[in-house]
Amino acid sequence: MVAYSCHWLIEFLNRPEEITFLALLLAKEILYTLLKGPYGVTLGQIAMEGSNTYRIREAIEHISSKFNPSMRAEELAEAASMSLSSFHRDGYEPYSISEAIKGIV
Repeated sequence: MVAYSCHWLIEFLNRPEEITFLALLLAKEILYTLLKGPYGVTLGQIAMEGSNTYRIREAIEHISSKFNPSMRAEELAEAASMSLSSFHRDGYEPYSISEAIKGIV
C-alpha cells in the first residue's frame, strides 16, 4: 500500500496540475498506513514533542551533527533534555543509538 502511494506521489511530479491536491491526499494515506502498521506507536511517539522517544531522537540528532568518539552519556542526556537516569531508563543503549545514526547519516 505504501509503495503504491509512493509510486503515485512520484508519478504526480510529471503532472503539476494535479500534484497540488492529490499529493496531500497521498501523503496522508502514507502516514496513515505507517501509523497503523506494527511500528505505528513508535512512529507516533517520535513525532510527539515532549515524549521520551522524541527526546531520544533529539540525542540522535545531536550525535549526527556533532559526532565525537568520546561523547559521554551525560552530554546526550542533556541534548535530550533528560536526566541521566531517565536517559538510561528510557531507551539509551549505545548499540541502538549507533544503529539509528546509520539510518540518518
